[in-house]
Amino acid sequence: MAYNEKCFKIVETEASWAEAVIYCKEYGATLGTIDNVGEQNFLENYIRSANTVTNQSFNTGDDYVYHYLRDLGIDITGHSSITFSVQACNDAHVALSQTKGNDNVDTYEIVIGGWADSQSVIRDCKQCDNKDEAHHR
Repeated sequence: MAYNEKCFKIVETEASWAEAVIYCKEYGATLGTIDNVGEQNFLENYIRSANTVTNQSFNTGDDYVYHYLRDLGIDITGHSSITFSVQACNDAHVALSQTKGNDNVDTYEIVIGGWADSQSVIRDCKQCDNKDEAHHR
């Protein structure tokens, strides 16, 4: 991507400074430098927009099995927030988890519209005690 007289390439591979310099040399380039606020803002906006997932849609069954976004081709790594909507005949369970497959470790379960749409709750694992609740009726 170009900005003024410079051309930048964002590489998402983690590397040390020395490794990054070698990587750039292999492609006939030099490690980028940011020389002014305009370049800084341009790169920040580019990275922010490149990491924005929009208009993703998927359906899950009525099976109370968590479906992981990454398995559905959606990567939210590095995002500080996520916005979603739910259409359900009953309650919806949303898990925020760091450990795939282990619902009792590093997981928050959010139940939306549970108990005949009378309340929503937050738990710190699947089916654990409620940490907080909001009553709707």
